[in-house]
Amino acid sequence: MTESIANIEAIVDKSAVAATTTDFELLKCESLRSTSTNEPIDFRNMNRSALLLTLLAVSTSVTANPTLHIEHVTIISPEREQPLHDANVSIRNGRILSVSAGSKAAAASAITVLDGHGLYLIPGLIDSHVHTGGVNGMRSEDETKHPDIAKAAREQIPRSYLYFGFTTLVDLDSSPEPMARWNANEVRPDTFFCGGAPVLDGYPTMWEPKEQRYQRRYLILQKGDEAKALEGLDPAAHTPEAVVSRMKADGMYCVKAFYDERAIGPDQVPPVPRLETLRALVEAGHAAHMPVFVHALSIEAQRMALQSGADVIAHGLWEWNGEGQAVELTPKVHGVLDEVIRKKVAWEPARWQWVRSEPAYVGMFSRMAKTTKYLAANNGRVIFGTDSPCAPLYTNPPGLNGWKEIHNLAEAGLTPAQIFRAATLVNAEGIHLSQDIGTVQAGKRANLLLVRQDPTQSIEAYDQIEKVILQGKVFNRDQLSAQR
Repeated sequence: MTESIANIEAIVDKSAVAATTTDFELLKCESLRSTSTNEPIDFRNMNRSALLLTLLAVSTSVTANPTLHIEHVTIISPEREQPLHDANVSIRNGRILSVSAGSKAAAASAITVLDGHGLYLIPGLIDSHVHTGGVNGMRSEDETKHPDIAKAAREQIPRSYLYFGFTTLVDLDSSPEPMARWNANEVRPDTFFCGGAPVLDGYPTMWEPKEQRYQRRYLILQKGDEAKALEGLDPAAHTPEAVVSRMKADGMYCVKAFYDERAIGPDQVPPVPRLETLRALVEAGHAAHMPVFVHALSIEAQRMALQSGADVIAHGLWEWNGEGQAVELTPKVHGVLDEVIRKKVAWEPARWQWVRSEPAYVGMFSRMAKTTKYLAANNGRVIFGTDSPCAPLYTNPPGLNGWKEIHNLAEAGLTPAQIFRAATLVNAEGIHLSQDIGTVQAGKRANLLLVRQDPTQSIEAYDQIEKVILQGKVFNRDQLSAQR
């Protein structure tokens, strides 16, 4: 202990926050977080005594906390051009401590050593379009009638995502209550939540009773529409800026806008956000360091998303305005896709399985496949998402739907390597999380999979998951099964 104190004092005196010994490899400002708020610890304003005490506390924790060591494994990571064979990975405090090649004995502090012979270590998969608030196949009234079934389903759903390799999720339309309910699950993927910001009477609120839709916490009241609001709805509380501020205070990670002009009946077209509204929402989101998604599945909607400066377009381009019967790429479609590529906007072709489940949507599936393949072939930023469950449907069960989506992408013409990147690094970059996840590198979160095949060579690798590692905790796959 005396030696440790002397070492830390030397670090402090040199104005450094990371030592050169193995035990201090994680002592970097971006890796240290408060245990109470999970926010990064700011060392800049600490005096010498406070900094010394903080580093001593972390040093004691790191030294005492045992290490998970994976040895003789082949690492497949999207930033690497080639596999790293016979590699060793050490994990501590939920993060990757070191990655090295060649034979290396496990540290004496390691409590678990995994033999990686014959296995591949890959980043955990990311599904950046889920909805954790509901149970697929059950409406709210069904949950009320069958609370035991609903309870069992809600407890299993997080495990089902993990069972199929999804260690990170992004919920694209949440609020404090469902977020808290999801986070109460002891075993669950790392989940980031978006606040959904529909405009007054727009998608997806138009099917709700007005009293219910106007209670939405993140409802946007566009300029000029103040007179349309019900009495008691304060316009000042429903500007893009006010809504984003409320999302941030609620702990939301990202913002989601909706542009969906599909008619809901004869001469019934829901309102859509104007360009000034979308731009204000994007500006407010970026000022709050929140990525902005736009639900957009038509030519016009994706044009608006591109003009607004949004980070991610959620959904494939399957509604070709005025060209509904076409299945080959038209000049209008080419124009939108080329702009997506030029602006390097992340593009998420979610909802494949829902489309495939309806015979009437065969043409739509063909359009989705062709637009997705075009983007992937031209270095577009295709990211992985499933929209699970997009409605109270039984056809897109969480986790399994992701597995099916992988196969749909392969059928559309994407290579195994492209699918792997879309579900790992490209996804992490698109949602601004690449500093934490998406690769197997020192300092990253230890959200990893041990599989029996190389996923850049075959999508069958996702059928052969041996172990799921979530923040350094190891799960045998059968521990996550609904049949356990």
